[in-house]
Amino acid sequence: AKNLIENDHNKSAKEQTVTRSGPVNAIIDSIRPGGQPTLHYLHVMLPHQPWIFYPDGQPYTGLAPGGIVMPDRDEPDPWIMAELQQGHLFQAQYADNLVGEVIEQLKTTGRYDDSLVVVTSDHGVTFSSFPDMRTFGKDSITDLAYVPLIIKEPKQSEGRVDESNLMGVDLLPTMADVLGLDLDWEVDGYPAGSPEIDKRGDTKDFFEFPPWQNSELAGIKSFESSEYRPKASDRLVGPVEAGDHPLKGLVARIGAEQYLDRPVKELGIDGNSSGTAQVDRLDMFQSPPEVVIGRMLGKVGDVNAGRTVLVAFNGTVVSAGPVRDDGAFETLLPPGIQDPDGNEITLYQVASDGTISGLNLS
Repeated sequence: AKNLIENDHNKSAKEQTVTRSGPVNAIIDSIRPGGQPTLHYLHVMLPHQPWIFYPDGQPYTGLAPGGIVMPDRDEPDPWIMAELQQGHLFQAQYADNLVGEVIEQLKTTGRYDDSLVVVTSDHGVTFSSFPDMRTFGKDSITDLAYVPLIIKEPKQSEGRVDESNLMGVDLLPTMADVLGLDLDWEVDGYPAGSPEIDKRGDTKDFFEFPPWQNSELAGIKSFESSEYRPKASDRLVGPVEAGDHPLKGLVARIGAEQYLDRPVKELGIDGNSSGTAQVDRLDMFQSPPEVVIGRMLGKVGDVNAGRTVLVAFNGTVVSAGPVRDDGAFETLLPPGIQDPDGNEITLYQVASDGTISGLNLS
């Protein structure tokens, strides 16, 4: 959470201006000082596909001017799936900032200390398949079945980690137990810390739904959590520390993170071996429309000149991407780089020996 809040490339967390959604404004306005105990419930589709929000809430085109190009292959393209995960992380940062806005309102109105605050999600998403990213299987269990659960109890001042085998059905009875309330109807779950949770062992139940919009329950799958655990090493996007370039964890996949944020004049470019490249709708990047363009697609003229493309806006490298066998490339663009008054776009190709050549664009 610390990184999610603080990792704004240009501004500290306190300096960020977060664009609130209508539902968030509504719940913030409903939190007032004093009065009787109240229940505030907010369900927001964040983070959720399509991933079209930067951490400050700025919307961007999630599919680029020409759309995501999925190569014709049996397995999903690893780079494109990593881009999607990076978009998911941007939107998770946005959700984190909105949670911060709600907590700030609770503190401002003097209700935070007395409040039970719960942050959780209804399901996960897998980046091992596309376009169906919710199919339950051996390779997707850890992505789909595990979700965050953060509970701040009334009067709680110090955090702790509970390793109990909790599931979604345990949330309501846990809240009731914390608040000292009796539920007058039967529920499927149990309060955290109860003997029933201990008896459950490592078994988890997963409510499976068919792909896409079909809301009918397909069945209940059970698995042992001791056998399926999320691992940081399985992430497609690497770690990003506060103050790092926001795409560092993504670009590290292709070993090009050292170029990010560097002025073009410091790259030692070989001006005598310039190649060519086509950029899809180049004019939209040079003279941006009102909507921010989130991805750049294109094709280099000579694949053998290098398998990495660097993208620079106004003299500074802001992104990078791999070149496929057919010369096509796609890059995700970070927040805050596009000047609405116009941009100078330059591209460069990195050879296997580290030589960097400028590309003539069309």
